[in-house]
Amino acid sequence: MAFTLKKVIDGQQKLFLIQKFLEILGDPTNDEIQLDGDAYRISSFIALDGGGTGLTFLWFKVKLTVSETGQQSIIIPETINETDSLQLFINGVYYTYGLTESYHILDTTLHWHGDFPLEASDTIILKYRKSI
Repeated sequence: MAFTLKKVIDGQQKLFLIQKFLEILGDPTNDEIQLDGDAYRISSFIALDGGGTGLTFLWFKVKLTVSETGQQSIIIPETINETDSLQLFINGVYYTYGLTESYHILDTTLHWHGDFPLEASDTIILKYRKSI
């Protein structure tokens, strides 16, 4: 099982795993943690979501900025390999992914080819998942 937290100093998100917290609270040298008066092996942690370790994917949400009207390419923070999960919203409206649709992504660039030009006043939200 995993989750993210934002750093106070710079606002960047960092990924944390529940097992890491078990190690902090317990004794990683002896691979054990005391809970309710009994000792348990930290390494025996199994998430109960059917995924073994429980580490499948996390969802991310990024606000993108258009610097000039008519811009067709926007840099995104990282390469997105799982394009089947992409969700793009412009001014609250959902747009579909694909070379023959409204946009596609290549490396760290979102390429817009929708029916209208993007404007600096547009609110653009990109949601995607990432396997961990």
